[in-house]
Amino acid sequence: MTEHTEPSREFPLHDMEAQIRLLFQELKDSAPLRSLGLAERAQEVTQSVLCALWRNTPLPQLDIIRGLLPAGIDLMFVSCERPHRRHNPPEEFQQDSFLEDLSEHLQLPRDRAIEACAAVFAVLRAHMPDDDLDNACLFISSSDLKQLLHCPF
Repeated sequence: MTEHTEPSREFPLHDMEAQIRLLFQELKDSAPLRSLGLAERAQEVTQSVLCALWRNTPLPQLDIIRGLLPAGIDLMFVSCERPHRRHNPPEEFQQDSFLEDLSEHLQLPRDRAIEACAAVFAVLRAHMPDDDLDNACLFISSSDLKQLLHCPF
């Protein structure tokens, strides 16, 4: 007879909303967002990073990143698509424009916006399988984008 064990109630993997809540809680608890005074705006900061990424990344590379994101987070791109129609997607990742967009939206100096972005990507990476990130990095051509995502190579 097989022993039946109850699934963990701390984090039901089938519950996308629970995973998203956990992710945002980790962001709220992160030292960088707390030191920037953005802890209570964790969801907005994540949205800002993703929308700046959406506006400044070529579609094929954006699709790779979107496929890596934890379940539900990738849906945040939908809100980027509505108000910010892409008329001419960039051919290469536009790091300066990305940082300018992010800095403007978060109303932070550029170096502080970079800190917020790094905090968001650190938490997102923690929720991605390492093999998936490593494999996806093989297909990302921009060294700036690889650095932003902390690709291993």
